[in-house]
Amino acid sequence: MRLGGALAGVAAVVGVAAAASAEDLTQPWQAALGAASQRLSLYSVTRAAPPGSEEYIAGRAHLMGVDHKAGIEFLGKDWFARPILTYESNFNDKIPGRTIKLGGLTFVVAPEDRAKGGGVVGLRAGGAAVWSYAQGSTITAATEVGLRYLPAHDLTRVNADLSVCATNWLGGWTWADACAAYFHINRNDGEEVDERQFSLGLTNDFSAAGADHEISGGLRLTERPAYSKTSVDLSWEGALPQIGALRMGAMWGEEIPGQNTSVRGVNLRLARPIRDQPTVIGIDVQWTKGAQIFGFDRTDRIVGVSVQRQVWRDVTATLQLRQTDSSVDVFDETTASLDFSFANWRF
Repeated sequence: MRLGGALAGVAAVVGVAAAASAEDLTQPWQAALGAASQRLSLYSVTRAAPPGSEEYIAGRAHLMGVDHKAGIEFLGKDWFARPILTYESNFNDKIPGRTIKLGGLTFVVAPEDRAKGGGVVGLRAGGAAVWSYAQGSTITAATEVGLRYLPAHDLTRVNADLSVCATNWLGGWTWADACAAYFHINRNDGEEVDERQFSLGLTNDFSAAGADHEISGGLRLTERPAYSKTSVDLSWEGALPQIGALRMGAMWGEEIPGQNTSVRGVNLRLARPIRDQPTVIGIDVQWTKGAQIFGFDRTDRIVGVSVQRQVWRDVTATLQLRQTDSSVDVFDETTASLDFSFANWRF
């Protein structure tokens, strides 16, 4: 069995997808098909059991280890390759301003430290495999590599990601999750990023007030060569009739002296059909602090807005705008990216 349909969780794998594309989302399960959480999607569809959903329910339940018998069982795999076509205004993640003004003094940012942007092309490829080790409990291993090239400035960015996650069914619709992940980014301008993440979390799905809901919370440890950081994540997502799949999340992270990292954040996501096309609208706000510039404290507020929409049969476009308001003016920035995601090449 491929993971593509079930793990991606799009409505296309449900026989009743056409009903979910209507403007009037009259049932929670219709709204849940656009949820960020595939557990919530499965919970809502299973609870309603609309005609034509049997294949989706059986496929997802299998990939969650519900029919586990004994030992370690292989459940499925999926491999993909996908072209990249996007626009980024700060491809090299450098300083957006040209000068720094502090204490009445003006400093000029060196050309090699300035942000560079433009059209980006590349390729992403990766895959995932799932095993069950007990009823409702699974291990998922996933990897992805990507190459992005900015022709206007002859810059490349290569990323390699690897993750292993274990889910432990606690009964009903409650799970405990543990994940370990490694991320590496290499740029041809000499910049490298190595990051490891470890997380523990709990998730529960339930119904109340005529809608289906999921709440989750967890602890996350982030390690880089220069520091280690602990964060707390909380989220709620609801499949709401007439509205869609609405998600709200919040995070709190410890401040790391000398490092500009996120100390708190909130986010909002709404997924629903608009003019009969799947659409996702996102808003997030982050606050970062910890770093100093020539003895002056740097604190940033970053506001992001994104819209994702299917524009052609096999193409989804995502427009992202981000504005940074910093206590150090040179880091004030408005960035934009436009990404076209093509249908996966699977094998």
